[in-house]
Amino acid sequence: MSPCWGIFEQKLRMVLRKHLTRLLKEEKGLLLLHMIGRLTKALSEPVEALLDAASDDTWPAIRELLRRETKYAISGFSSALSAFNLDEADVDKMLIKLEEYARSVVESKAREEAGRVLIRMKDR
Repeated sequence: MSPCWGIFEQKLRMVLRKHLTRLLKEEKGLLLLHMIGRLTKALSEPVEALLDAASDDTWPAIRELLRRETKYAISGFSSALSAFNLDEADVDKMLIKLEEYARSVVESKAREEAGRVLIRMKDR
């Protein structure tokens, strides 16, 4: 094989490696966005309904909902990520990001409801 082919082969491998890395990053990002969307849908309306109902067991019910939906999302996300052969540190970071997002959905709904309560109190 001539030296030109060796250089061509090296460049081709480098280009392919970069392309595959970019595709992998895009796929992980899309998967994370999909799971975030599912978590938002699974948490937003039920949390809002629980806060509107406002009973003694509202917060325990919200915590249970958060735990259950987060566990479900993490389970699905973990199994989907296993196809990517990622190192454990990357997987753990993404799972933590998903957990934090789920918590932030509940926090934002609680803030919204607190704002509505405050408005109602001012109107009285």
